[in-house]
This record gives sequence, structure tokens and C-alpha cells, in this order.
Amino acid sequence: MRDTLDPEKRKWNKTVTFVQHLIGAMRSISSHWREQFDASEPLLESEVVWTTEEGEVLTPLGAIGSDAPDGERIVLAKEEVERLERLVADDTVVADILSAMRVGTSPSTIRKALGLSVTEYETAMKRFRRRVRPTAGGAPYDA
Repeated sequence: MRDTLDPEKRKWNKTVTFVQHLIGAMRSISSHWREQFDASEPLLESEVVWTTEEGEVLTPLGAIGSDAPDGERIVLAKEEVERLERLVADDTVVADILSAMRVGTSPSTIRKALGLSVTEYETAMKRFRRRVRPTAGGAPYDA
């Protein structure tokens, strides 16, 4: 409305009614919007929201699953790590390696911290695999 009343922006042809002038102005504005529209521009979430007949608000983003593991999977993984720790509790070197691996420590850092050579580290890992393999649910792991 402000632009249509500004004589610098739009001229009102007095031979048409003010309503006809507004309709023409709206057509002109929407035509400019269409020319400026970029189909590759990302949409805002608010532009793709719809409401069902039951009043439930839906968005495409709501249908996307999370990459994060669900609670049950987290509990199962924690229980599996605890089971592995119990299996190697009597082997302090393997238990220390597993403990360091649990917090994401690299093998070279583990070897340095525990004062192990590459051969000693690999031997301990073989002991670990031998203990775990008979209790694993799947096929044996070959290293």
C-alpha cells in the first residue's frame, strides 16, 4: 500500500479506479517476485508445514529418523562392553588396553602409555580375541 501511494514508485493512472490500480500493482509485484524466484533456494521449515484434518502439525523434517542410536541400543552396547571387561578382568594388560580403547585412545598411544612393544600389544590383542571369540554371537573374527 505504501509503495502504491508513493508517486516515486508507482503512478496512479486516474482513468482507472483505485481498486483496479491496486490489482495492477499486485500483479506487477507478484510478477517481479516470480522473476526473482530461485528454485534451488532452500525452503524454510515454516514453508513446508501442513496441518492434518485432526489438527496435527506435520513437517518433512519430522519424518526423518535420527542417526543417533536409540536407548535400547545404547544399553545393549554398554552391557556388551561390560561383558568384555569381565572376560578379561584377570589379564591386566588386556584389561588396560580395553579400558583405553573404550575412551577412544589410539593403539600407538596405548602402547606408549603401557610401555608395550608392537609385538607385545599384538600378542595381548590376540589373547583378547581368543577369549572373546567363543562367547561371540556371530562368526569368528580373523585378524
